[in-house]
Amino acid sequence: CIRRLPLHGVNYAPDGAYTEGPMYWDYGTTYHALAVEALMRHTGSAHGLDALPGFRESADYMAHATGPGGDFYSYFDSGPGRSPLPALLWFGSHYGAPRVTRAGVASLRRGLPDGKHADLRESGCLIGLSLLWLTQGHLSPDVPLPPLAWSGGGPNPVSLWRSSWSSDATWIGAKGGKARVSHGHLDAGSFVFEAGGIRWAVDPGAEDYHRLESMGIDLWAKDRWSIFRIGPDGHSIPRIDGASPDPDGCCPRVFWSGKPLPRVVFDL
Repeated sequence: CIRRLPLHGVNYAPDGAYTEGPMYWDYGTTYHALAVEALMRHTGSAHGLDALPGFRESADYMAHATGPGGDFYSYFDSGPGRSPLPALLWFGSHYGAPRVTRAGVASLRRGLPDGKHADLRESGCLIGLSLLWLTQGHLSPDVPLPPLAWSGGGPNPVSLWRSSWSSDATWIGAKGGKARVSHGHLDAGSFVFEAGGIRWAVDPGAEDYHRLESMGIDLWAKDRWSIFRIGPDGHSIPRIDGASPDPDGCCPRVFWSGKPLPRVVFDL
């Protein structure tokens, strides 16, 4: 575990933009946090697994990758729906980061609208960990809000900004990156846009794996780029004469500025 988890840790580098998208951050990072907790309890050390490049910063990425209405920027095979994220509360507690705790509490409130029940499928079954990781002292109204703009590099760079942290804010997400990475889509240059509580420009996210495979589609090889949601047709990307992007291409982030006017440039 100590030797091999850092191999997965490259997905957070260099500054927190998780390569596979926010839904898979939730799935993988919750178990990573549990591994760190187990190692600390039984060996007295995290053995550096809580200090991987970009790991700590990825909690800020998750706060920004959630639109004002509560849905993710569902690029790659991520879906838009967001369940409660107990791992954010672990980040807030472990690193002493009140604004991360605040984001984690917001995800709980959205996921438990009546305070009585939750969807317990998949990561929802770990919601009880929230009771262990919630730091009450972080809930002061004086806790500062995160900045309004955020950007992360790496193999799948993404930039996000919003007009405020209210539920009716204007919010934009855009990305570059490459398709031939885990759960990749031909979506470099795509964007989402939300305003007034409505997602106006949408990334449809993943198609159901089992449905496609039951139809004989080779989802992970030759047929992948012909699937609507995965290939170029399902994304808001610029195209010339209908040409498809090169799946082996890479579109890096070449400029980013958060202030005074947020701006990002991807080289397509």
